[in-house]
Amino acid sequence: MPRSRRIVVPGCPLHVVNRGNDRRVVFAEPVDYGSFLALMREGRERYPVQVIAYDLLPNHFHLVLRTGNLAALSAYMHFIQRSHACDLRAIARTRGQGHVFQRRYWSGVIESDGHLLNVVRYVEANALRASLVDKAENWEWGSLWERVTGDRDLLTPVPFYLPDGWPTIVNVPQAAIDLEAIRTPSNRGRPTRPADLRKPKI
Repeated sequence: MPRSRRIVVPGCPLHVVNRGNDRRVVFAEPVDYGSFLALMREGRERYPVQVIAYDLLPNHFHLVLRTGNLAALSAYMHFIQRSHACDLRAIARTRGQGHVFQRRYWSGVIESDGHLLNVVRYVEANALRASLVDKAENWEWGSLWERVTGDRDLLTPVPFYLPDGWPTIVNVPQAAIDLEAIRTPSNRGRPTRPADLRKPKI
């Protein structure tokens, strides 16, 4: 069955997610996280992709990226995922024994500044929701840690000003309706259709 065609609106941010095959761990040690972040930085130098936010957790990752075309996004994701998978295979000596990631990747279009703010907040709170830290900014493998410490230099500035006290905002649980909209969006890889073309809800 052919894959659904992805659509990238030039300059439109995307929420990109992938996880280990069968939910297996893909970041077991600090060096795994560090290596993936280094690949993200190297990929950014190779392809015209901007990193707005990220969070790496033991068995999956969330990225918020912006690019001008589908080819750049596909090339960037292929580079970082393939390189990380090869590194893991080399360490475990399991080359060729199944997929490391469960799929190519999932991407959702972010169509407004308000939506982008909610998605960045969601992504940067991931480690906190998973109870890996007591404060989101303490998770070293996330973009909030980078914003607070000023280290790493991986991020592109968010295309609008984050509210004052952003770490505090991220640490406040998001409303269930906002979480549901982010986790099960209707526009996976496609811009939302105009309201008059959508099927009415029954």
